[in-house]
Amino acid sequence: LPSKLASVCVVNEAEEVVYFSYCRPPCAVTDYRTRWSGVTAPMLATAPPFEAVSREVSALLKGKVVVGHDLQHDFAALGFGHPRRLVRDTARGLPSLLGTRAGRPRKLR
Repeated sequence: LPSKLASVCVVNEAEEVVYFSYCRPPCAVTDYRTRWSGVTAPMLATAPPFEAVSREVSALLKGKVVVGHDLQHDFAALGFGHPRRLVRDTARGLPSLLGTRAGRPRKLR
């Protein structure tokens, strides 16, 4: 069974939480994976629906640079994309973010 979004947390460059919400999935939950996720049924019972959370996060991120690791999965879970020019994905572009080529540091001459 595919995984669904249960919570979203967005932090700023100072690592302060600017948005947090649980999210009620659009389908029935068969396994909360509480051992790993920490999410329980009561947490999602009164949570806003997926569509509302997705809209709020999309509006919050609009026009902003998003930094994270392997963000394609996060955007897929949220149900929207983000302009590539505004994404800094450490799983994909770390060498270019650090000023290196192909994962190796530049040679000193």
